[in-house]
Amino acid sequence: MTKHITKADPVAWKQAFAEFQAAKECLDTLAPAIDDPILRVALDEYYESEYALLIMPAPDLGAVIDKLMVMWEEEIEYELTDSAQKRVVLNDLRRIGVFNSLL
Repeated sequence: MTKHITKADPVAWKQAFAEFQAAKECLDTLAPAIDDPILRVALDEYYESEYALLIMPAPDLGAVIDKLMVMWEEEIEYELTDSAQKRVVLNDLRRIGVFNSLL
């Protein structure tokens, strides 16, 4: 598990994001009928990696976008309340990030 970082460190961010993605992929591959203890371990790893990622200071705008995608994933994927507005905010942040990188 990623240790808690108190400053924006791009290398630590990449590591934490990779750990989160690996935990998410593991959880996504488990069938709903899988043995409960295995599912519980996968869920624990997923939530621990998600928490570590979200409390870590973002080193750049792309990392902020990643955080919002993690936080809003289900709302956007399943088009729940305010999902259209959340997509607009994410697109604005991406546009601003691309514009700022050109300066």
